[in-house]
Amino acid sequence: MREATERSPHSSARLHSVSLGLSEASVRRILNKYFHFYPYKIQVTHALHERDVKGVNFYQTFLQLINQNQELVNNLLMSDEAHFHLTAFVNKQNFRYWSATNSIELHERPFHTTKVTVWCTISSFGIIGPYFFEDERE
Repeated sequence: MREATERSPHSSARLHSVSLGLSEASVRRILNKYFHFYPYKIQVTHALHERDVKGVNFYQTFLQLINQNQELVNNLLMSDEAHFHLTAFVNKQNFRYWSATNSIELHERPFHTTKVTVWCTISSFGIIGPYFFEDERE
């Protein structure tokens, strides 16, 4: 079973159970109890670079300021935007891989794809947005 799982770590416990002639519950139990394998979800993250150290320092300093003055939070507007790409979609909710460790896998995609951008802001007095912006590239 270890060999089959290492050969095809992206195969589900159900597919392994079919190929090995075991019940799905048995496959899961063996993977967990004997091999210490667990089903990991893909997590989309950004790579950290040297320039990101400045951001981390800013956040730590800002947290110290908030701890010194709790009223500061009431004077903040926090906004963010998210880009929803209309192509090259990875459904990380339904994707698992079996392994003894949570490895990092990279999935490369085209840099400029058609997308919709959503912007929203939040503060102590409420939420502004969301506002939707379509990609205007032709």
